[in-house]
Amino acid sequence: MKKIEDGKEFYDNIEIPEELSMRVKKTIAEHPKKEERSEKKLMYIGRYFTAAAAAAVVCFTAALNTSEVFAKEAGELPIIGGLARVLTIRSYESHENNVNLAVRVPAVEVGDNVQDENKEATGEMLQEMTVEQLAEQKEFTGDINAEIERIVDEFVKKAEQDFAEYKEAFFATGGTEEEWADREMDVQADYEVKYQKGSVLSMVLQLNEAWVSAYGEQYYYNLDLSTNRELTLKDVLGEDYENIANEAILAQMYERAESEGYVYWGVTDTESDIDMGGFMGVNEETNFYLDENGNPVVCFAKYEVGPGYMGVQEFEIVR
Repeated sequence: MKKIEDGKEFYDNIEIPEELSMRVKKTIAEHPKKEERSEKKLMYIGRYFTAAAAAAVVCFTAALNTSEVFAKEAGELPIIGGLARVLTIRSYESHENNVNLAVRVPAVEVGDNVQDENKEATGEMLQEMTVEQLAEQKEFTGDINAEIERIVDEFVKKAEQDFAEYKEAFFATGGTEEEWADREMDVQADYEVKYQKGSVLSMVLQLNEAWVSAYGEQYYYNLDLSTNRELTLKDVLGEDYENIANEAILAQMYERAESEGYVYWGVTDTESDIDMGGFMGVNEETNFYLDENGNPVVCFAKYEVGPGYMGVQEFEIVR
């Protein structure tokens, strides 16, 4: 699954390719680059420590039919086109050993019970699925659900390990218990359903930690449950998706740089001595989600197309 990482990796030594779409070339040509750039590279900006803590975490996994909280939350979530619904299968908080956890893990549920409940709620007759079709749909969503659980569990575990190592290093270098008492790590895992209509579901998994610095990851799920596959920008925008998306993104970059003081490497910042690669055009692996209007919103991580202070950059492509 495609993911975005906050400051995980820079794009050193990547040159903007010559063969972008004609529209991108034309737009960038209006703002010519400096011919010679310094070899100076922006060094990796990441987390300050590879530290972290094995905090005792009170977590639990519960089926919806054994928890009133989960059942209530699930009941308030919408059914997606009669084919599926998103449920919170795990939800917990913990505040131990200076580590504050707040976790919600989603899952996409499909099956006859979902269709039956949707029929009762809407009064609509839904198309029956064959046994084979339902089995394929369950396998597809099951793989997605297993991946999400794995990603969340690994993120939480890594954060705890980092904090445990940081604590050990802190006391090894002369830190006191009194000084340590003020240090905490916040770890959050959550999700947001961005779009749901017919057989299409778009959801973002958000993972964040904050202690000596802030760090985050986002995972984007754009699912077509009628064909059991993940959607790409080409699926959404058509064969000419690169030109359509690139033109819209460049226009928004120039507009933001003028009105908000944003900087985009290689586009609005063509005179910089720092060569970070910057925006190089979209492809079928580009991260995006669908907004409430069904328009794709292309997403770039911090440091991917500009300085990290701007955060994750999002660009809606209006169809």
